[in-house]
Amino acid sequence: MILICSATFSNINIYFLVLINFPAFFTSIFIGYFYLKKFLRNKSRTDEKIDRDYSGLIYLLPPLLPLLFYWVLTPFGVTQIQSFLIGVLFSILLLFYLVKSNKKEYLQKMKKSLTINLALAIFGIMIFREMFEVSGASQLIADIISGFPFPKILIIIFIPIILGILTGYNLGAVSLSYPLISPFFQFTGIQIAGLTSIIFISSLVGYLISPIHLCNVLSSEYLKTDTTRMYKMYIPSAIMMLIVQSIIVVIFFRI
Repeated sequence: MILICSATFSNINIYFLVLINFPAFFTSIFIGYFYLKKFLRNKSRTDEKIDRDYSGLIYLLPPLLPLLFYWVLTPFGVTQIQSFLIGVLFSILLLFYLVKSNKKEYLQKMKKSLTINLALAIFGIMIFREMFEVSGASQLIADIISGFPFPKILIIIFIPIILGILTGYNLGAVSLSYPLISPFFQFTGIQIAGLTSIIFISSLVGYLISPIHLCNVLSSEYLKTDTTRMYKMYIPSAIMMLIVQSIIVVIFFRI
């Protein structure tokens, strides 16, 4: 969002973009609530009073430590990567004390968590992204789509989606697509803020459903499942979010 709101891109206020994206945000909440109700429909309910235990919240601290170290150390000249690595190291040490495990058992769990498949997946995705950018494939895709007899607004929607799917990276999809589709802005009759919202949500949708999206890869590897099994719910949900946001933009952000 910082990139797409910068002076070299849309040059709009980032908080205004956040406000514009509220329809997509609330749509995602509604979709999540719908699926939760669907999955829990057949679950037996109990009237027994349950004592809530909030002690488990302490386990949120290890994954948050890298962010805390970033905020603390970067003002003192520590680079982003250095502060992140320091935070990860302290997270591992903190988790060791939280789980109250012996040293040998903890090291075995760490070793078990490292898989060659995951490392190769991350390595392959990074190579693919770089090859995609340096090869000029994004420009070729944009040229092909722009030659179709589509309304310009559909071109502005489709290109970020495709680039998001192919790169599995929201930032990459935004940075690649914006210069390619900006010439079509003048033919849509929509304000720049509305078009920026559509680009952001479109690239986000492509990124979410991408099979090389690292979150999908990591989750599938950890849960030992097939990434494509979730698509019958995932793709319609993402498309619904995009449709709602696009309709709101077209209605309320006409020039």
